[in-house]
Amino acid sequence: MSSNFQLRIKTRMNSLSVTDKKIAGYLQNHMDEATTLTIHELSKNMNTSSASLSRFAKRLGYSNLQEMKMSIAQTFSKDIFDELTPSDSLMNIAGRVFQANIESIKDTLSLMTEEKLRSVENIITKADKVLFAGLGGSNIVAFDAYHKFLRTPMHTVFQTEFHLQLMEASKLTEKDCAIIISHSGRNGDTIKLAQILKEKKVPMIIITSFTDTPLQEFSTVALISTSEETAHRTEALSAILSQMSIIDTIYVIYAIETKANLQGSLQDIRRAIKTTRV
Repeated sequence: MSSNFQLRIKTRMNSLSVTDKKIAGYLQNHMDEATTLTIHELSKNMNTSSASLSRFAKRLGYSNLQEMKMSIAQTFSKDIFDELTPSDSLMNIAGRVFQANIESIKDTLSLMTEEKLRSVENIITKADKVLFAGLGGSNIVAFDAYHKFLRTPMHTVFQTEFHLQLMEASKLTEKDCAIIISHSGRNGDTIKLAQILKEKKVPMIIITSFTDTPLQEFSTVALISTSEETAHRTEALSAILSQMSIIDTIYVIYAIETKANLQGSLQDIRRAIKTTRV
């Protein structure tokens, strides 16, 4: 589990109570206080109880309040996402962008577990067919996944239009699988797609940026991507790199497990593409 305080709050925000959201908001806006004040001083400033503050720390997965304060201190000291200004050099802007992408990918990796990846491996290597689906920006990630898996012996399916995705989903069975990408996990059309897949008993790998969402309830296994929103780039847009890294991981897992069959597919594709070279 990630030790990043901001990341833990962001991925759990939808499941936090009103009191917990109040505590989270205060701590995010007063990180300096959170690292120096006692539990009694913090609870007084928040107009809440010490017990509520302690329970909040445990809901985020910390063993106690002190562990959470240490995590806040680490997050506060390495915050690299302060806003850029016109006076910044172009190389400084490039450096910030690259560093932000690196941090998002590292945070995404920290949320993975061996158990989840084993589940993914079990689903993807046993499937006869895989459907890649997503809407909006997530459709870009789904297409990237489809393009990668075309190099494998796997029967791959992808559609850009929602109704065509529904039609493809209705043809799948429990012997197939679906990889569904949704940043929010709350898109109504994507949830409808997942409902149809659930009715067909199709195993689903869900890639999303938040825990405890309606879409995640349909998942066989859920993988969480992370990102940072700035004044110049939306969170959903920056999540694409993290989601593509998850797709790359799934592809490599599948490729390693099917290495013998994969080589033949790759050679056939290379021969076909070679005929287009001049």
